[in-house]
Amino acid sequence: MESDVSQMWSLAADWTQALAAVGGLGFIGWQIWQSRKASDLQILMDFLQKFKEHESALVEADHDDVKRQAFTELLNFLEVCAVTLNNELLQKNSRNIVGLKLRDSLSLIEDNEQWHDVFVSSVSSPETFEELSKYYKKNKEEIRKLPRAS
Repeated sequence: MESDVSQMWSLAADWTQALAAVGGLGFIGWQIWQSRKASDLQILMDFLQKFKEHESALVEADHDDVKRQAFTELLNFLEVCAVTLNNELLQKNSRNIVGLKLRDSLSLIEDNEQWHDVFVSSVSSPETFEELSKYYKKNKEEIRKLPRAS
């Protein structure tokens, strides 16, 4: 009889430990989810700040050489954005916002003959802006549907 009671208590202890472990895993999962959301927000804020810096440098440039350099730096930044989107390195909400900015930028470049020509002349090999090219091909219809510059 004492053995049965002992086994029952042992079994109850095992179940309690198992439930505590499952609860602990659930809590860890929730913490990871919260951490990813905070990290995603930080990535998005950094992206918007960097985009603004590149855009400002282009707008504020007062000589053609400086403008071209600023535009090239913007293209390099857009290439990095394309890499992150092509390889789905961001969470869905950040991907949507980065994608919107990238599509808008590519639409503006396509519509502006001067910047389009600089973009084309900046391509020195098949690997130059390869990720931008992949992104453009995958999203061409959506880019072309954006409102056109007057």
